[in-house]
This record gives sequence, structure tokens and C-alpha cells, in this order.
Amino acid sequence: MDGGANAWLFLAACFVMEALVWGFAFTYGVFQAYYTDMPQFKDSGNIAVIGTCAMGIMYLDSPLVFAAYRQWPKYQRFGCGLGVLLKCAALGLSSLTTNTTHLILTQGIFYALGGSIAYAPCILLMEE
Repeated sequence: MDGGANAWLFLAACFVMEALVWGFAFTYGVFQAYYTDMPQFKDSGNIAVIGTCAMGIMYLDSPLVFAAYRQWPKYQRFGCGLGVLLKCAALGLSSLTTNTTHLILTQGIFYALGGSIAYAPCILLMEE
């Protein structure tokens, strides 16, 4: 079992990654309250779909991402960076949206895909 400085840095990085990936999805009610008050989203009944979609996709595609990383382990580091980039792009593009469908695509689907791609190496590398 490793107990050196690198192990503690890895755990700190995993903590930050977990907070960034799951924190957004678990606290989506804050965004939902904000979107409900905005004029362009006020009459939409699909605002709750955004957070539900993000959580569902991250849970459901995790086994596929884990299997892919087990099959091709050398892509874990690249995948983590790609996932973070996809999450950032999704949140950036969501700031430009004017309807709920675009929010579902950006914050619900693309953020979830990026989150699961970025988060999986934290779990898979924990035992090493």
C-alpha cells in the first residue's frame, strides 16, 4: 500500500474531481430555481429533466466507460483531460442557450458524458 506524497496528492485530486463531477448534478436544484425565474425558461416544464438527465447518464454510462478504460488503460490520462474539457465546454455553451432543449443537451447530456469520462480513472486507479 502506498502512503507517500504522491498517494495523498492523488487522493486530493480525486476529491476535487468528485466534487466537480457529482457536486453539479447533486445540487441541480439551485440551478433549477434560478432557471425557473428566468423569462426565457419560465414557462418550460422540462427544467427538471436537465438534472435528472445528467445524473442518469453518469450512472448508466459508467459501466461502459469503466469497461473501455479496462480494455485500453493507456487512455485513462487522456480521457480524464478530455472529460474535463467536455464538461467545461458544456457549461460554457450552456451559458449561450435560449431554450430548455439546449440546456438538456449541454448540461444534461454533454456534461454527464464528460463527467463520467473524467471521473472513471479516479475509481479505477484508486487501488494502484
